[in-house]
Amino acid sequence: MRRRHIQPDQLELFVPPQWPCPLQTPQWQNLPRRTRSEVTSLVARLLMKHGRRERNSTPVETIEAIRQLTLIANDDLIAGILNRNGLRTGNGNRWTRERVCSLRSHRKIPPFQATANGVEPWLNLTKASALLDITQKTLRLAVIAGDIGALHPLPDGPWLFKRSDLQGMPGQSIAERAKNRRKHPMGQSTEQQNLFASTA
Repeated sequence: MRRRHIQPDQLELFVPPQWPCPLQTPQWQNLPRRTRSEVTSLVARLLMKHGRRERNSTPVETIEAIRQLTLIANDDLIAGILNRNGLRTGNGNRWTRERVCSLRSHRKIPPFQATANGVEPWLNLTKASALLDITQKTLRLAVIAGDIGALHPLPDGPWLFKRSDLQGMPGQSIAERAKNRRKHPMGQSTEQQNLFASTA
């Protein structure tokens, strides 16, 4: 194979892997003045372009919020939640369904898809409390107490509960305690009630 001769003033940026021996990059000071000027200008433009892209990128926190919201909401609803929380795109625009869809596609975040049987793996606070037959306040307090896990992507946004947690031990324990409190609204224990009954 005929070897390629490299001129002293040529700056090699890419070297084909089939070449038998590595090329030596010429020293910067040995490059012609015009070449140095053009390379410097190119690097400066690339850095400025990269800086603008970084400044205009969507914050990581917003991306993560969108990732979590897709568990229960479509793009149109997500856009409304983001705007309600005062969040904007990387370019400072309000969110729309199309912009949410574009970000999802770029970040490879799958869209929300309702299940065929209607048994959703994630529920909002209203549906989760209805499933346990307890009030929304009771379920929120259980989350604060650490009795059950939940996602809350944004301050002015939905709570997200996993159905398996609600139907498992955490959710059932919360429901059982709430049921007992309804039976004894004054906070009397079963032992206290039996004591009062025996002395009547």
